[in-house]
Amino acid sequence: MKHLKHVLWVSAAAFAVITWSPSVTAEPAGAASGLTVQADQAGEAGRGQARGGGRGRGGAITPVNGQCPAGTALIAPEQCSRIVPPVNGACPSGTTLQRPGSCMFPEFPAPSILDYRPRSTLVVEEHLVPRAKYPVIDIHSHHGVSDLNIEQTIKEMDSLNLQILVNLSGGSDPGQVKGRVDYIKSTKYANRFAVFANVNWNQPDAPGWAAKAVADLEAAVKNGAIGLKIAKNLGLQSQKTDGTLVKVNDPLLKPIWDACARLNIPVIIHTAEPEEFFSPLDYQNERWLELALFEDRRNYMPGRPKFEDLQRERDELFITNPKTRFIGAHFAYYGNNLKKAAELLDKAPNAVLDSVRCCTTSPGSRARPASSSSSTRTVCSSGRMRITRRSFRITGASSKRPTSTSTTTAITMRSGSCTAWTCLMRSSRSCITRTPSAWRPACRRPAGRGRWADG
Repeated sequence: MKHLKHVLWVSAAAFAVITWSPSVTAEPAGAASGLTVQADQAGEAGRGQARGGGRGRGGAITPVNGQCPAGTALIAPEQCSRIVPPVNGACPSGTTLQRPGSCMFPEFPAPSILDYRPRSTLVVEEHLVPRAKYPVIDIHSHHGVSDLNIEQTIKEMDSLNLQILVNLSGGSDPGQVKGRVDYIKSTKYANRFAVFANVNWNQPDAPGWAAKAVADLEAAVKNGAIGLKIAKNLGLQSQKTDGTLVKVNDPLLKPIWDACARLNIPVIIHTAEPEEFFSPLDYQNERWLELALFEDRRNYMPGRPKFEDLQRERDELFITNPKTRFIGAHFAYYGNNLKKAAELLDKAPNAVLDSVRCCTTSPGSRARPASSSSSTRTVCSSGRMRITRRSFRITGASSKRPTSTSTTTAITMRSGSCTAWTCLMRSSRSCITRTPSAWRPACRRPAGRGRWADG
């Protein structure tokens, strides 16, 4: 009973504090603070001093020489206050929302966004995961290896249980790709690294561009490339001969997608940037500090492509090329909009999304219980996201061969064995889907199956 009385007393006190907030309406700007408000006459009397008086929280403050002190606003004749109402639904400049319908000036000068570095008082146990429990394949890396760094790279990979590292920056020159692949094969770590090729997207309307680009890509694959990586310059920077930007879904690029389908190689494509990079640089932009620091990330300037247009072009590319397997890099920048991600995957069964910097706490774009008929299609990369068979269904983990699967999705074994169209990683309890022939040394032939998982 004593505790109950204490709780009731605290609740009553809190209710009294809430009801003391003055009801005010905004008027045109004025006074020293640039804001004038009018108090509710019915509740004005006595409220200011009851809140503490002077410069206290909401207390009545007398103007000095007809001007309100800094950090206050005029709410009535000869009366200033730190508490003011929102104007057009937003708190006036220099104030912050203290409770619904009530804004407040801080009593002390506010720090800049650069100097405000609050320390955390959260007291919890740490559960660091310095090493992946199951083998990891990183499909989104731009890390090349040479005699200078390969031993250190392998050491770090082993410490993380990172089994295969894919360098997406193989180059658009088939000779450059060959040099990277040949070096990897010459080392004792030939089964630990793989390389993707690239394409130069400038002037695709020039005579002979398509034929040369396709021939170079075919040569790169023959030289050991296992996929095609498209950087964000397609759609943002690459130009036609007349200086206009090349659209992501430009029909001129169709021969490339057809070649990738024929060569049976995946295409990982980075389109656009985070959505706020395309929004005005104001104090509502959640990326304000980042954009203020890095000039090359400001895509909100006049004449720049719109985020929505780039996303639409990329999505149409996936949908109109069903025989080509696509990987949407960085979760296709739908990490903040899982509904859009789900819509894309529903319309494009030939697409998966990678989870590097996907900016979402969801385990996948279509994470559902394993009993769901829908499948999550998320490539786990850089160890940032892991989806297990115990919790979520993954395309490629069913008894029916999928129309499209990721080249690198790690899948936990089910009942001690790998599911159809996967292969078992050596010395592990993890399966991977559609392993390219170049990676077969990392796999064991699934029991009871007469061919490799990639068919």
